[in-house]
Amino acid sequence: MALRDGDLHATGRLSTRQTSRWHATSLGWELHSGHPSHITPEQWRGGQMEWTSGALTIIDGQFIDIRVPRFAVHAIWPEAKTAPAAPGDYTTPYLDLLHRAIAECRITEAHQEKKDVLVMWFRQQEVEGEPLSENLANAMATLVRLPASQRGGAKRASNW
Repeated sequence: MALRDGDLHATGRLSTRQTSRWHATSLGWELHSGHPSHITPEQWRGGQMEWTSGALTIIDGQFIDIRVPRFAVHAIWPEAKTAPAAPGDYTTPYLDLLHRAIAECRITEAHQEKKDVLVMWFRQQEVEGEPLSENLANAMATLVRLPASQRGGAKRASNW
């Protein structure tokens, strides 16, 4: 609404040249400008926003790479700060395996298993029916350990 009302200004790379090839769904646009152009409120109101491709198609052209200045968004909506994404339900088999390694090898801040032991454990595991490569097992063994434990070397016992 802010873009259609002119309260918020955006730019995009404009093309006014239609492709010579007909596509199954619609006629496309080619040779978009390398420089951003201002998108007017009239173009927003008369155009069709294609959210999946991020393109605004107007009667005589198409805008891509649409940008809105961050300071303008924050001026209109101060609470619209960009926050880090909250962890959701998404995971991967590799992340599940990392969590399983931590649990099964009883890794804690106080107990950091040796990397060689972890590499052997990871090499015995499978992800989607495939064994882990040596490189992946090494990387995963590194990731489940604290950075201080990755430096190597034995810790000296104090004689004082």
